Amino acid sequence: SFHLPIVGLAVLPLTLGEPLIFLPIQIIFLELICDPVSVIGFEKEKAPRNIMRLPPRVMTESLIPPTLWRQVTVQALAIFGICIALYFYYSRWLHDLETARAMAFGALVASQTWLVFFTREWYQVRHNFVLSGIGLATIAALFVIFYLPQMRYLFHFPQVSLWQFFAMLGVTFVFIGIIGTLTKR
Repeated sequence: SFHLPIVGLAVLPLTLGEPLIFLPIQIIFLELICDPVSVIGFEKEKAPRNIMRLPPRVMTESLIPPTLWRQVTVQALAIFGICIALYFYYSRWLHDLETARAMAFGALVASQTWLVFFTREWYQVRHNFVLSGIGLATIAALFVIFYLPQMRYLFHFPQVSLWQFFAMLGVTFVFIGIIGTLTKR
């Protein structure tokens, strides 16, 4: 669910003759910071409560069953949809490419963070302080990237209003909350 939206957001503008959505520094952050850090949190995760009641996987069954592929695809398309909608809203309707990039980037990072929480059982989230801390740190890092002038300069982002920042967080929270809950295994 993390890499498919990045690929889509990289390929779609090229096919439409649009400017790139993400600049190299933004992709480096996504691939070298966000992705590996989130994996650290999964290492401390408790198993789902009913895991010992589930029957063993049939030997002939695929390691990644079709239901999991569908779940990942729906989640990835939802994240892609949110990001591309924000990007086109700011770039096409408001004619502000830099803010469009910032909002798409923020939506991607926030969506991934929310998805981690909405696809887990509540007791898993409640007992995994590392994952919860990483989630809070990710949102805090996003805030720092948007509002610390040196970080904005490094990421090539303009100043976005607090309203825009919290609206982006709210939209991603609600939409990913719905998708994550509906696709939870």
